[in-house]
Amino acid sequence: MMDAYAAWHIFEQTGKVEDYIRYSQMKSLEGSSQEAIHADQHRRIGDNGENGGESDRLVTLLTREEGIIRAFSPLAKTLKSKQGSATQLLCYSRFSIYRGRDKYIINDAQPLEVFFDLRSDIETLSLAQYFCELVSVLAPEEAAAGGFFAFGFKCTAFSCKKKRPSLIIKAAVEMRMLSLAGYMPDLICCQNCAVYGRSG
Repeated sequence: MMDAYAAWHIFEQTGKVEDYIRYSQMKSLEGSSQEAIHADQHRRIGDNGENGGESDRLVTLLTREEGIIRAFSPLAKTLKSKQGSATQLLCYSRFSIYRGRDKYIINDAQPLEVFFDLRSDIETLSLAQYFCELVSVLAPEEAAAGGFFAFGFKCTAFSCKKKRPSLIIKAAVEMRMLSLAGYMPDLICCQNCAVYGRSG
């Protein structure tokens, strides 16, 4: 049976959205058994010294000034939570965050853009999730990431409009994110001989 690593390798070779969906399914199957362990390791410490409940949500955020941070949103999984919509996947929100002894905690959150149109098409949603994975790997943690933040917002908003084929958007986003991370390939000439193109 194929595992997540093999599915990712196939996606790397083909670049097809269907292969990324297969990888996401494999990853979620493998990760479901480890979620409980991961949640236990990252429980929020409450003011009274007790572990936070299962209704707290661990959120990965991309910020301008601090890059990628992981913060707890207390009671965000409850139905009456004011932070529920602002802390959902693929949401542009304004956060008020403070740092505890060893964790970030979200004090207040207000959604600014929820990108509902991403959820109307499985291919567009998968592409947006792939962009999130790229950012989580390439963007710095707890350091300025204004370029990633601005570009991430623009490519998510552009994906909602569906004015270009998914593969073109994917290729453009990959190239730009690699460039922001310092991996921009030399597209002007050959790196070895400095010749642009070939004559004859």
